[in-house]
Amino acid sequence: MSSKNNLVSLIKEKTNDLSLPEISRVYFPDVEIKPDKDAEFGLIELADGSAGFFYAWLGDRQDDPASLYSEKDFIGRNPIELAEHYQYDDIARCSIGLGAINAISQHVFKSHSFVLPEPENSLGSLILNEDDHVGMVGYFPPLVKAISKLSTRLTVIEKKEIIPDADYRLELSLDPASLRQCNKILITASTMLNNTIDEILSYSAHAEYTVLIGPSAGFLPDVLFEKGVNAVGGSTVLDTDQAFERLKKRDRVGDAARKYIITKDHYCL
Repeated sequence: MSSKNNLVSLIKEKTNDLSLPEISRVYFPDVEIKPDKDAEFGLIELADGSAGFFYAWLGDRQDDPASLYSEKDFIGRNPIELAEHYQYDDIARCSIGLGAINAISQHVFKSHSFVLPEPENSLGSLILNEDDHVGMVGYFPPLVKAISKLSTRLTVIEKKEIIPDADYRLELSLDPASLRQCNKILITASTMLNNTIDEILSYSAHAEYTVLIGPSAGFLPDVLFEKGVNAVGGSTVLDTDQAFERLKKRDRVGDAARKYIITKDHYCL
């Protein structure tokens, strides 16, 4: 099965003996399409305060969720019903389904008292040396800048037309097969939405270390660990009221949430 189907099955399996809290709050932003903006985030909260981020807009590749759904339609519902939307091919519906999966996963972590470790660095705790060749799926200027400072060879897989900073040392490629020449790989969580994650991982099987990170990677990592990923980094919400307020103001969530990284070697749930 695909990673999508496996993740939905995993969530159902892990919550089979749990009494899941209902959906208590949802935020769908009214998307403002701007050429200099790549993504906006929405948020789904359960009655116990567990919350999951989702991409509300991915450039011109996704419809406005607010045009497809009404927030009030989900209040009081079992989040598993919404999680099943992750299996849709439509990216907007799929994205909201992943948000529900993220919220449910955060509840599962809480139920098992699983501590979400803080990452060692902005690269999802990926440790780099000068002789490494990093493959990055998706162009992320802050991460590209961090890697460039290390004089590490970098290949970026990006299908959108971009103009990198002249100071950045990188090779751009449209072909994910270019990952075969990289020994360490950094993947964005957006690949969990656009049906590319399985293809990307097929070109990453040889890598010494593979990391998937992003605010919307708050899901149980079991499926990706089984496919060879070494670490998954997401974001957990610390203050839901602040998070919702800041998102509505189109501000950064900031200290209302924190990043974490789960490694395969230290995961047991």
